[in-house]
Formats: sequence, C-alpha cells, structure tokens
Amino acid sequence: MSDMLAVADRVGRLLVWLAVLWLLIVVLGAAFWYYRRRWLRDAADASSQPWTLADLRALRSRGDITEEEYHKLRSAVLGRYGVGAGEDPSKGNSVGRSDSSEAGF
Repeated sequence: MSDMLAVADRVGRLLVWLAVLWLLIVVLGAAFWYYRRRWLRDAADASSQPWTLADLRALRSRGDITEEEYHKLRSAVLGRYGVGAGEDPSKGNSVGRSDSSEAGF
C-alpha cells in the first residue's frame, strides 16, 4: 500500500511539473508571437516610409534622377497628401511657381 502511495505521489509531482512546463511553453510562445508580429510590423512600417520632397530634390541635384522622373515622383508624393503638383499645401490653392523656385517647400 505504501508503494502505491509513493507512486501516486511521484505521478502527482510529475503532473504538476508537466503543467508548469506546458504553461511556460504557452507563455513563451505567446510572447514570441507578439514580439515577432510587432517586429515585422515595425519593419514593414520602416520600409514603407514615403520619400519627402527634400529627398527628391537631393536625388535630382545629385543627378540620381532626371528632371522628368523628379516631376513624376513629386506629383506622386503631393498626390498622396491630396495636393496637386502646382498647389501650396499650406494654403490649398494653386500658386503657379516652378519647381526650381521652391525654396521652403
């Protein structure tokens, strides 16, 4: 009878440790899933950052893009913000200036 109690005690301890191990695996798996999802989202956000007009002007001045490519990309950047290529985004109206004179824009 005492042998059965000893075996039952060992089985009970084993079940407790298996439950603790299972809980640890679940918690670590959930933490890994959360941080992996967050890391992938942050990486996707970082790679999808739009170019600014200053970036485009720098590319054009270095000669990395042509004047035509600059105008196409500039229109795309301004279109993303709902501003036409010839409009001032702060006023929302057409200002009729050329790209070479856009000192503060």
